[in-house]
Order: sequence, then structure tokens, then C-alpha cells
Amino acid sequence: MATQDAGWCERLRATPEAAALFVELVCTVPETRARRGSVVGELHDAGLLLAMVPEFLPVVGRVHHDVYHVYTVDVHSVAAVDRLRQLARGELAHEFPLASRLAAEVARPRPLFLATLLHDIGKGWPGANGSTKGHSLIGAELCEAILVRLGLSREEVDEVRQLVIDHLLMYHVATRRDLQDLTTIDEFAGRMRGREGLRNLYLLTVADVSTTSPAAMSSWKARMLEELYFASEEHLTHRGARLDAERVARVRAEVRAAWSGPSEPLDALLDALPERYFLASSPESIVEHARVVAARGDQASHVVRVSSRHPGVAELCVVAADRPGLLAGIAAVITANRLEVLTAELYSHPVGAEREALDLFCVRDHEGGIEGVDRVLPRLVRDLAEVCSGLVAPADLLKMRIGSTSPWRERASPAVPTEIFFDNRASPRHTIVDVYARDRPGLLYTLADTLHAVGLFIALSKINTEGTRVADVFYVREVDGSKVAAGPRQDEIREALTRAVQAGGHPVDERPESKNPSQL
Repeated sequence: MATQDAGWCERLRATPEAAALFVELVCTVPETRARRGSVVGELHDAGLLLAMVPEFLPVVGRVHHDVYHVYTVDVHSVAAVDRLRQLARGELAHEFPLASRLAAEVARPRPLFLATLLHDIGKGWPGANGSTKGHSLIGAELCEAILVRLGLSREEVDEVRQLVIDHLLMYHVATRRDLQDLTTIDEFAGRMRGREGLRNLYLLTVADVSTTSPAAMSSWKARMLEELYFASEEHLTHRGARLDAERVARVRAEVRAAWSGPSEPLDALLDALPERYFLASSPESIVEHARVVAARGDQASHVVRVSSRHPGVAELCVVAADRPGLLAGIAAVITANRLEVLTAELYSHPVGAEREALDLFCVRDHEGGIEGVDRVLPRLVRDLAEVCSGLVAPADLLKMRIGSTSPWRERASPAVPTEIFFDNRASPRHTIVDVYARDRPGLLYTLADTLHAVGLFIALSKINTEGTRVADVFYVREVDGSKVAAGPRQDEIREALTRAVQAGGHPVDERPESKNPSQL
């Protein structure tokens, strides 16, 4: 093995020809003869990867201490390069059509392939403060010396460094932020090194996420990444704002043309809903939603599974009398029926002197897919009607279905630290609250109920589960419409959320009294 002779390895690294050959092999797209079809894997097995990049040694065999990553860091890094090569060769065009098309168009593969190989190299090295957190920045610093030694140009080094720094950014924005918010797109696109940088980051993200574990790249995550890519590409061509206004006008016109009922209720609904709703929904979906609104009548609530925007995910349209805490009640019902919420989009419009909620939930059943959702939908409809009419308290429903006596109670899992962050910059109208915690049944209900209890209105929620860790995101505002002020107010909310998360595995069991739904 080359790694057994330090002097030989040092002389090899000092040879410009060896560096050039190494870079060429790492960045090779055409099929090559290799025992297991992986050029970089062969280099790693032979010790040549470590000979040329000794900084890679601390991540060899390094295990992630969670259940989301199933491969060691070095195996994952090699697999990510192999995945990128598969995309460029068109082998995964059916599974990843956009990524395959973009990978085939890459004109300068060296920055992209080397960033993919080195994106996690910082995980084995402590930072200046001795912490191993912040591996993106640590990795970028390591790349400076590695890439200069390998003979890359200054421009290429800067591109790789930026990709390594940002390699988690696109995934986090796509799964945790409102992609219909122009501020989100403006801030994200502003980080890109032009359209080429956007394309490279998208490809690195797809290669990274899809090789984290066999099930890591769900259809929902793939769709979110595509939406962010297209929105950012539009923004980088300076046409985003004008096209948004044109799209809203076009969608409204198409909805009116497709509507077959009385025009007055539809016009009132379309005039009352925000621009974001029209940017997020197709004309066909809006017609479906309007029919659900019309069909509610005097019922406490009305739920219909409508056409989903995401393959493999069911979308529920919930219409009910709007009131504070409605999200918590709906979340309790969905959880009680053993479904997982991916996103919740919350809209409200006036109906006479009252307000009516039009809420959209993307949900899935781990075992039965969409069919599983259809099986529980009749019971879910009954449960929600009882919760919305005040016959059953959400906490009582959860206690009965997932409490300590239920066979569906939570299972033991690794500890996950609870972290809560506030962002007043990324949205012009809302404060974004990011909650990172250990997943458990009923967590969304607990968080939504707590946010209501501290006096916040929730406009949007995005839920992202990574193994036993969740990243739940809430777009909130105060009752008077203002953002959440920094300082004592945010500290108060953070403390309340932390207490709720850490209350125990079955928080609904610990309340001595259940609140009446009208108080939620």
C-alpha cells in the first residue's frame, strides 16, 4: 500500500504529473475499467487517494453517530463522486432527469468533482476552537492547500472552496424555507457564483443527499430542490419579479375560465388569498381547493385529498373555521391517524364576519404510501370534525392514540440536542423559527400548540425528518402582525419551546388537564 511509505507518498505528491493524473482520474466521466465500477474507489483501495490527499485520513472509517447517515464519511464521499459520474453519463436520467441534463452540460468538471470528493473532509478535523462542528468551513480551509498542491488554478480553488462552504445550503433552504418568498430566493441566489455556480451546487447537493442513505432522497426533497433551482435560475436572469406578477394574473384568469359554479364566491376567494398561494398552486389545484371551500357548508370542517404536487405524497385540503391554534388541532388529528406531515401551508380568508381557513398538508404513511392515507382518511375526517366542533380535545385524542398505553408509542432512539433559532431577515413579513429536536409522535402538535400558547400566529410550516432528528420550521408573526422582536421576547419563546420538547417522550400524558379546543 502506498500509504505505508510516507517518504514515497510525499515524493508522489510533489510530482506535477502525478497530481495531473490524479485530478484527471477523479474527474473522469466516461466508463472506465474498474473492479467495482468506481475509479475513485479503486484509488482509495490502492492507497493512492490517501497518498495524494493525506488530509483525507481522519475521515476514513469515520462513523456518523446518527441513524440518518448509513455510510462512513470516506465511503459516502467516494459514492457521491460515483453518483455524479452516473448523472453525467445519463445512467440515472429516469430517476434524476434534471440533474442528469445539467450534469451532461458541465463544461468544467474539475471544480465540481473535486468539491464533491472533498465536501465532507472537514468532519475529521477540529476547528480553531477545538470543535469538530462547522465542518464546511474547516473543509474549505483544507481545500486551499490540497487544491493548490494538485495544480488547480486560483479561480478553480475559489470555486471548490465556495461549493464546500455551501454544500448544505441548498438542501437546508429547499426543505426549511418558503420557496414562494422572493426574499428567500433573493438571498439564496445572491450566494451563487452565477448560473454555473447554481448548477454545480445543485448537482453537488443531489449527489450528496442521494448517497447519504438509500432512502435519503425522497421524491418530496427532490421536488423541493428542483423548485429552488428553477426559482433561483429565474432570479439570476433578472426576470423573477415581473414573471411572478404575470403568473399570478395568468393563474387567476385560468381558474375563472375553468370554474363552473357561481362566480361571486370564487371571485371573493381569489381576491382574499395572498400572492404566495397563487405562486405555489396550479390553476387546477386552485379549482379543487375552491370546490372544497364550497362543499364545506355549515360543517365544522371539511377534508378532501386533492391532487398532489409531489409524487408519492398525498395532499390534504382542510377547510374549517379559522381560529388561533387550528394548526395544533389539525396536527394532532393527522398524527393520531399515524401520518407524517411534510409541509403545512396555512391560508385564511373572510367569510362574512368570520374567517375561514384553507390549509394544505402534504402527508405520507410510511408503510402504505398514498394508499395508506386513503385507508385512514374516513377516520381522520371524523376526528377533525370532533376536534373542530369541541367534542374532543386534541391532547386527549393524542393521549388515546399514541400515549404510553398505545402500541404506536415512540421507540427508543439516540439522543438529539434541542436547538432553536430565530431569523428576522429571510422573510419580509414573518419571523422564521427553526426547531431542531429528536423526532417523536405528536411533536408537530406540541410545537404548534406551544407557539400558539405564547401568542404567535403561524403562517407556514415545513417539516423535515432526518432519521431521528427533525428540523421543523415555522413562519410566525405576533398577533398585531409584527415580527418577533429580538431579546427577551425571543428568549421567552425559546424557553417555552425547549421545555415543551424536553418534557418527555409523551408530553400529552403529562398534562393534568386538556385544554378545550376553543382555547387552542
